[in-house]
Amino acid sequence: IPRTKVRESAALDLLAEAYCGGSYSILKEAYASSKDISSIDCIYYEFRRAAMFMFDVSGPASKISSFERNLKTSVSRLFNQVEKSRFESAKQRLETWVAFAAETLAGMANMIGAAEINGDIEYYQKYLQAIDDLSASEVKDIAKKYIDPKSYILVIYYNPAS
Repeated sequence: IPRTKVRESAALDLLAEAYCGGSYSILKEAYASSKDISSIDCIYYEFRRAAMFMFDVSGPASKISSFERNLKTSVSRLFNQVEKSRFESAKQRLETWVAFAAETLAGMANMIGAAEINGDIEYYQKYLQAIDDLSASEVKDIAKKYIDPKSYILVIYYNPAS
């Protein structure tokens, strides 16, 4: 993923939150019937010179092929417009996260660090404004710009003894 602007970064965070945040996320729905899943996560990371959109599904090694199949199917939903209720809920969770982060020293350090890395002390004010202003269709367009579902790296961690 190439370097993003504040609005694009907010859109990708919003997409990750809609895709995997909360109890009714797209990714959690994809694996709802599976009793083999121990954890599911989806996070957008942005670093100084690199970024990644990461999906994480944990469970027994014997189920890896079915996990990958489900993941490919559910990732295709990234490019469909996110339902309005799910989208608004994701916005609320991200805005709440920023507010709560400002209440702790670790959270403030993280926010100041992000502002420094992005070279903009007003980064989080712009980020919150972007989250508030973004539409579901704009998030979908930004996802198409930065995420290629045909190009991915699958990393498998498992205990060979299990």
